Amino acid sequence: MEKLLRISEVAQLTGFNPKTIRYYEAIKVIPNSRRTAVPHGMGYRLYSEEDLRRLAFVRQAKLLDLSLSEIRELITAAEEGCCTSKDGEGR
Repeated sequence: MEKLLRISEVAQLTGFNPKTIRYYEAIKVIPNSRRTAVPHGMGYRLYSEEDLRRLAFVRQAKLLDLSLSEIRELITAAEEGCCTSKDGEGR
């Protein structure tokens, strides 16, 4: 079973402020987080290992002075499979 982390844990692991993580979610740099089930509310945001990897990529891309728009384009391209070789292996 996959371990899911709360936003405070993700912030500590990635070095991003929780507000920044929520912003990245709002502008679709990272996908919408899962939520805990609570009556009459939205619940806590929960993030997966894949979300951590994506935020690590964002951190590295920001260090290269890429804009958020450029980062989102790279993520979209990778998700659409344009970053694989003819044999299907990523490079």
